[in-house]
Amino acid sequence: MTSIYARQKNNLINRMIRTNHAGEYAAQRIYQGQLAVIHDNSRETIEEMLHSEEAHLAYFTQQIQDRKTRPSLLLPLVHRLAFSLGHGGAKISTASAMACTIAVEEVISRHYAEQLEQLPPEEAPLSSAIARYKAEEEEHQHIATQCDGKTARAYYMQTSLIKAACRFAIKLVGYL
Repeated sequence: MTSIYARQKNNLINRMIRTNHAGEYAAQRIYQGQLAVIHDNSRETIEEMLHSEEAHLAYFTQQIQDRKTRPSLLLPLVHRLAFSLGHGGAKISTASAMACTIAVEEVISRHYAEQLEQLPPEEAPLSSAIARYKAEEEEHQHIATQCDGKTARAYYMQTSLIKAACRFAIKLVGYL
């Protein structure tokens, strides 16, 4: 018989993995949307960030398989919305695409920090991966800032909306 604590812990870990998988999938799709439009000197930078997100996604895909956790039912929606977010921002300007990156990576970094506080000691390998990915997300945010992301027109409005959408998505994809 499984204890209530063990089931609660397992549910928490499964939601974390499901959320992180969907989030890394969304990040990959955002960068793919940006790359469909951007052909200036920022392209190489975005490609490098995309490769990083692909590695994160591969890890969480493996976690889903290893732990027999189902992926989010919202992945088809994430597929379309995340690409549209990246594509739409990039259509406005490269600075707008970078502003999107700043906003998304800030929320994800905070989300990973919250997860690190909740993970039990026996989840050290998962904690280590999340800590590493948190650092990489913060680096993406720094890169996007260096690439003039904060000069985007309506920066504060744009990033506020994106952050709110990301926080909402994080809550939703873990359960659905």
